[in-house]
Amino acid sequence: MEWILRDAHLDDGGADVAAAHTLVRDLARFEKAEAEVETRAEEFARHASGTAPVLRMLLAENRSPEAKGRIDGLACYGWQHSTWKGRILYLDDLMVREGLRGQGLGTRLLAELARRARTQGVRQMRWQVLDWNTSARALYRNLGAREDAGWVRCHLSAEGIERLARMA
Repeated sequence: MEWILRDAHLDDGGADVAAAHTLVRDLARFEKAEAEVETRAEEFARHASGTAPVLRMLLAENRSPEAKGRIDGLACYGWQHSTWKGRILYLDDLMVREGLRGQGLGTRLLAELARRARTQGVRQMRWQVLDWNTSARALYRNLGAREDAGWVRCHLSAEGIERLARMA
């Protein structure tokens, strides 16, 4: 297969954003959490636009004649700040279409993100992976990533945010 890596086009009538959103839903299905996806493609477009977008989408476009430009891979990421590390790249989702995994596309997406991080002077890339996703964990370890033992990820749902905000 022949893939090119490129940023999502936001002026293509929504095709790239729709493809990215579909891959995110596919990832959620793979992670057995499809019901957790609350975003819509329109939100992706809004969050990826403007002078300071909070969402960036790196796409792997399949250039083989039979694929006709199909988007086979996606990395959704953004820039964050860590009080310990300074500017970091946060990878929210990495997805390669089922049936195409194991061909190096995930590595290519991660390598391109690392190149972008290096040019921005980033000291750390950060992401999370489900504990049962052993193939992804092995890939990340092989690329030099380490798992953060001792740390627990926390989050507040919309209801939790509402409840906590009422305490202000």
